[in-house]
Amino acid sequence: MAELQSTFVRPEFQRRGLGTDLLRMAVDWLRTQGARSMMVGFHSDNEYRGFYLKYGGVLGASSRCEWHDLVELHKQLHADATSGALKRPVNFGG
Repeated sequence: MAELQSTFVRPEFQRRGLGTDLLRMAVDWLRTQGARSMMVGFHSDNEYRGFYLKYGGVLGASSRCEWHDLVELHKQLHADATSGALKRPVNFGG
C-alpha cells in the first residue's frame, strides 16, 4: 500500500480544485509505479478529512484514509477533471 504523507493548499487557494489536482497527480504517478492501493494519514481532528472521504476513501485505523482500488479512484478524479466543475482561475500574484 502506497502512502501519501501530506498535501496542503493554502486557505486563500482552496475550493478551486487544486487539492483534487494534487491528489490526481499523486494517483497517476503511483499507478505508473505499480501501486494498487494508497493511504493518507492525518490528525484525528483534521477538518479536511472530508476531502478524502469525498473521493471514496475509507477511514482506517490510526487516523488514516485508505483506497484499496486506485483504478477506481483514478476514474473518479479524472471524471471530475473533465466535467470542468473544478477548473477555476487561480491568480498566484499579489
